[in-house]
Amino acid sequence: MDMTISQAIRKVKDLKGKMAKHQSYAATSVLYAVKEPPAYAFKSELETIETLGKELLKLQTAIAVANATTSVDWNGQKVRLAWCVRRLEEIKGKIAWYEGLSVYAQSESSVDSWDYHDVGDKMERVKTEKKMKCDLPQAERDKITASLQDEFNKLNDVVETTNHRTSVGEAHET
Repeated sequence: MDMTISQAIRKVKDLKGKMAKHQSYAATSVLYAVKEPPAYAFKSELETIETLGKELLKLQTAIAVANATTSVDWNGQKVRLAWCVRRLEEIKGKIAWYEGLSVYAQSESSVDSWDYHDVGDKMERVKTEKKMKCDLPQAERDKITASLQDEFNKLNDVVETTNHRTSVGEAHET
């Protein structure tokens, strides 16, 4: 049966879900009281997991081959679909990293801080002002993440469009 990359990706997700379910069944049926047999037979579940695993491996290989052999136009260049997938992962990681940075609205600001200092024989709480420098103010960070998100969306559209019309073909059959 011939299928597109998109169909194969959905099938992979389905197979992984089924494998997890059967692994759970196997895990709960490996040890049991003789008078209380489990709902599922351990050996049968292992066979099912093995069968699903073989099909999963075939599909994942077919997807990898299709991604490695299919080229698309991106920013005036021919690039492999495999490159696109990795670039999407990279962009997603960059966006998460930038969004995780602690930034201020302005490049310079001050914040009040409460510190404890020895004054004579006792500790006193003293309010101090700290000057803060932010090398990436929030508006600049948001501009960068918006640009990365735009690139992600455009590249993802190219990948999805290609996945819907590219066959995994013979690679699925081997």
